[in-house]
Amino acid sequence: MFGQVLDMAKLPQDKEENTIGKMKVGETGYTVPGAMWVDQERNCWLNEDYTIHKERGGTVQLKIERLKEGYIAYINDSNINHKWNPVSSPSYAGSEESKLHGKVIGFDKSDGLVDKIRRIGKN
Repeated sequence: MFGQVLDMAKLPQDKEENTIGKMKVGETGYTVPGAMWVDQERNCWLNEDYTIHKERGGTVQLKIERLKEGYIAYINDSNINHKWNPVSSPSYAGSEESKLHGKVIGFDKSDGLVDKIRRIGKN
């Protein structure tokens, strides 16, 4: 019916979305606040499938930093006007089991915790 079958077109790598899960240790970027969810014990998690951007803009306001042990979420940044509710499961689309969850191990104003984590990571 179609005659000769052509090879499938391949998406160029520079057109592939950069996601939280692909961040390298030491890298920082911006995502939407909804990429982070808080469980009922107030532990914070990031959906690693969410897109990460080099700059903030529009709804992309939450700065995150990748460390070896997890992520730093800059929730106290003056540009963040968002509040999170502890919930039993993530509110983003899809089942909880299908998502990759990166743990948030600190915030931008954690009484020196971030600096301590960075020092430990260098040893």
